[in-house]
Amino acid sequence: MQEDLKKCHDLGYLTEEFATLAMEAARERIFSGKNQTIPHCAKEEAFGNFCLKLTMKWEQIDPEKHPKAYLHFMAHNCLMDILRKFNSTLKKIDRVERDNEIKKGINNINVTPTKIDIKTLPKHERAAIKRSIIKILKKGVSKCEIERKTGIPRMTLIRWEQKHKEIGTKFYQQDKREKKKKR
Repeated sequence: MQEDLKKCHDLGYLTEEFATLAMEAARERIFSGKNQTIPHCAKEEAFGNFCLKLTMKWEQIDPEKHPKAYLHFMAHNCLMDILRKFNSTLKKIDRVERDNEIKKGINNINVTPTKIDIKTLPKHERAAIKRSIIKILKKGVSKCEIERKTGIPRMTLIRWEQKHKEIGTKFYQQDKREKKKKR
């Protein structure tokens, strides 16, 4: 490989022999067994980027300083660049899906937007409302948004969330008025 690279430098252009050897080294690095979890399309794109970089940067490779190691490093960097793009795209897709779920969660609240008097509802309805509100809070919907959609005051939502964290699912059946009667 060193002789082929020296020949490229002497001629002033990238020879087919060195390009073939360089692409074999890149293929060895990118498509190795270590990278089994990486999607094949990402590997293909990384290999394409490597070929492009090779044509632009072959002159910077010093034939005396292990060109194969340099090519492996270049291939690895191409693969990492593509993986960063893939991960960024996946995060954007996840964010959009999560936002859609949150919107569905808010829109599926079957409560009138006027202020709800929780006290007048039967115990099982209060429990159902608390359960659905806690579920929506866990999805990341803001308390202000829930207050706007349901009319349940934000301070009540904060208190419910704290109580749920303290006592868990018993919170749904808990009734503030029953506590007062017991005292």
